[in-house]
Amino acid sequence: MCLVCAASCAVPDESTRAKAEDEIREVTFRYQFLHNASGLQQNAKIYFLAIADEGGDPTDEFMERFVDDKPTVKKKSQAKVGGDGVKDRDTGEIGVLFSVDNIKWVSDTEVEVAGGYYEAGLSSSGNTYFLKKQKDRWVVTKDVMHWIS
Repeated sequence: MCLVCAASCAVPDESTRAKAEDEIREVTFRYQFLHNASGLQQNAKIYFLAIADEGGDPTDEFMERFVDDKPTVKKKSQAKVGGDGVKDRDTGEIGVLFSVDNIKWVSDTEVEVAGGYYEAGLSSSGNTYFLKKQKDRWVVTKDVMHWIS
């Protein structure tokens, strides 16, 4: 699975920044898929995605980036999330919920992204992901875990 995505050059205006932020979110989610401390990790049947600053669910357009992924990737609203875990509302399959909360622009080529995962009450984390734009691609260069349960 690729951990980088093509990115825009400079980030001078809101529309360019919005496009870059979708690329940053995708890179961060893909990094989380491969680097999380959940019990299921890459053995989950379903990954669910949440974007806090978009009201929880990613847009349909954003979800198209994951249409061919295995395991299946769905929006947060398609999951039932509780203390006993994360389950698909349709199938009951157990999954992992990944979140990307806010993106802090440090410069036009560096960002910090808050996020983490939730598998169940005793399997979740809160992280900050540091990304840099390298050769027109966003790359996670550092992952700091602030807490884990």
